[in-house]
Amino acid sequence: SRTLAWVDRTGREVAVAAPARNYFYARVAPDGKRLSLDVRDQEEDIWIWDLARETMQRLTDKAGADQYGLWTPDAQRVVFSSAMSGHSDLFWHRPDGVGQPEQITDTSAEKLTPFPNAITRDGKQVILRATVNGKNDLFIVDIGGDRKVKALLATEHDERNAALSPDGRFMAFESDVSGKPEIYVRPFPDVNSRQWPVSTAGGSEAVWAPNGTELFYVAADGKLMAVPVERGLDLAFGKPAVLFDAEPYFFGGAGRNYDVAPDGKRFIMVKSPTTAAGGSVPMTVVLH
Repeated sequence: SRTLAWVDRTGREVAVAAPARNYFYARVAPDGKRLSLDVRDQEEDIWIWDLARETMQRLTDKAGADQYGLWTPDAQRVVFSSAMSGHSDLFWHRPDGVGQPEQITDTSAEKLTPFPNAITRDGKQVILRATVNGKNDLFIVDIGGDRKVKALLATEHDERNAALSPDGRFMAFESDVSGKPEIYVRPFPDVNSRQWPVSTAGGSEAVWAPNGTELFYVAADGKLMAVPVERGLDLAFGKPAVLFDAEPYFFGGAGRNYDVAPDGKRFIMVKSPTTAAGGSVPMTVVLH
């Protein structure tokens, strides 16, 4: 039973009125008015929370786990991973629930389990993560074209949680090439032309500020970090600075468990249940 909260850059928290549920991967709509929520309860569906009206609407209701709801840039679709076809693939659906979800990938031949990470500015391409031989790689699919899944960044190391800059020219991601997860940035779509290191002491779950002047990530010690991004003749990254302690918030699973508001001034966080100091969640044993 996790809850949702807005947290500003100083760590000040304001609760979201959504009911306590098993939330993963909250994402803010481009207009900042709604949240897509991956709810891992008995049915594992995607839900939409209206922030103004404080109402919850179920988006998916087919058999199979529906996960990783990701808004398209025009907010007209939510892309998610689903096993409703019998094999996990990417689908998208209107956020008002009208009509039926449309399947946008078919990876049954490749035996991949794709999860969406980022969508290009024109809404025509989706960057996704999939596990190959026990490690994560990044792939891309052209929704407006042949819809074939192609390798984008596939090495002997683990790459995941891709995030595109607001202008679509750079891709942040995490990799364990150094022996532990760190944040890197590469040009997009030519991801093999260059690489910049961003984090300095471990990092995961990067996301760009909406204006492109900062890159946020979670440090190995649980702090939410901000890195200045300078754009001139070349791309340059400043020294990472601590915004607030993110330890009270949930960071389970393989995806990014927070998102930034369109104004860049606050973050939507999934909050873990509160327990007493030194205590634990109670367990009840029922006999006979």
